[in-house]
Amino acid sequence: MQDTTIESPINDRTSPEHGHEDRAEHAPLIGNPEPWAAWETRLVLWSLGFGLGGLVVLGLVVHLVFG
Repeated sequence: MQDTTIESPINDRTSPEHGHEDRAEHAPLIGNPEPWAAWETRLVLWSLGFGLGGLVVLGLVVHLVFG
């Protein structure tokens, strides 16, 4: 059977024999999360909640009118 493994630089850098040194050297570039990250998360969750609620209401209206 033929080996179908795809060699990738990403796989090479994160393989166990490399010890994940790349992550340690890029850590200063990542830094701390933005101060608005918690607020942004709440906004996204509320938006998803309103969207799902709207879909439920729309589904009920369509069911009552056309069902």
